[in-house]
Amino acid sequence: LFTLVWLFFYLLLNTKKDEIIIAYHVQWISLPIRAAKFFKRFKLILEVEEIYQDVMKFSDRFVVWENKLIDNADAFLYSTDLLKKKLANNKPDVVIYGEYHNYNKLTDPINDGKIHLLYAGIIDDHKRGAFNSLEATKYLSEKYVLHIIGFGQVGKLQEMVNEYNKTNECKIIFDGLKSGNEYIEYCQSCHIGLSTQSMSGEYLESSFPSKLLSYLAMGLRVVSCEIKCVTESKIRDVISYYSHDNPSDIAEAIRKVNINTDYESSKIIQGLHEEFVEDVKNLINKI
Repeated sequence: LFTLVWLFFYLLLNTKKDEIIIAYHVQWISLPIRAAKFFKRFKLILEVEEIYQDVMKFSDRFVVWENKLIDNADAFLYSTDLLKKKLANNKPDVVIYGEYHNYNKLTDPINDGKIHLLYAGIIDDHKRGAFNSLEATKYLSEKYVLHIIGFGQVGKLQEMVNEYNKTNECKIIFDGLKSGNEYIEYCQSCHIGLSTQSMSGEYLESSFPSKLLSYLAMGLRVVSCEIKCVTESKIRDVISYYSHDNPSDIAEAIRKVNINTDYESSKIIQGLHEEFVEDVKNLINKI
């Protein structure tokens, strides 16, 4: 309560008419932002990465707060093209999938005659990304090695890794959590990044898989589930897809990736960044 009151008075004392304010569309800050905007008449650009009422159940009050905050915005930053279509208003907007950041080249992919796969991210039963990658290894040969890094249900994952490695031709390595240059170097030592989250859930229309951008920025080829927020995005043509949420289809998509073709995915990220900068300039001029 204190922070909401503080935010209202901060905006009241520190903003002026037509000044541009960018805010994330959390329901909790709907009241102070809308109230301050009423008095100060600043311009609100709202960053919308998901519609909360689609992702989880909230009370009617929070649904109203979310909707009113969206209605009060003068312009939007959307996380997916689908989200833009879903809200379908005529206000100025820009779509940004995540962080358009290129990484320094710290190492090259491991050159041992094998193809090294990477799953990097949260390890949980809900989105199932790490577990789907793990189960796909049952259908891959000794030509492949799967590396997993991340946090979450690591105990369950490690047990499965130990069990699968007893019979698998494709070996699995779990290396815990990486960060900083160690994370960058680890990712760049692999050939193919896996985005293997569950293909069911309302969040898929609004939540863009941020790991796709990270993989591309690291120079990895990418295998992803065939979901609309990706297939209707600007990076759709550089992603390899599988259509059905089962281990054999994931493995088949991995086998189809040719790691010997010319490939400079970092240029794609740089292009997205430059385009976003120009789009934001145009957005500001429109409001």
